[in-house]
Amino acid sequence: AVVIESRDSEKAMNLAVFLSMYAVCTEPVKPCGHCEQCHKAKNKAHADIKYVELPNDRKQNSIEQMREIIGDSVIKPNEADAKVYISLLPTQGFRTSFKTRF
Repeated sequence: AVVIESRDSEKAMNLAVFLSMYAVCTEPVKPCGHCEQCHKAKNKAHADIKYVELPNDRKQNSIEQMREIIGDSVIKPNEADAKVYISLLPTQGFRTSFKTRF
């Protein structure tokens, strides 16, 4: 797991997308930014990169969401060698999710 903590959610998301490109890139020098996997990651259209939305009225992911992530994580990736899950959470919400769910 990689935790990105930032006051700037846009920069945090950009870094998360960059790291996801690294995880799915098929070229020797990663991320290349040119292969199909990188393009899909950059456009948030990669089958093995999941964006987990925080419910509007919540400060952390629901138990159902965490169960879905755990269940999905044991299934082999579709296109890449790895799966990536990206969720923007307040720091406290993230820490609570990790402590109680994993």
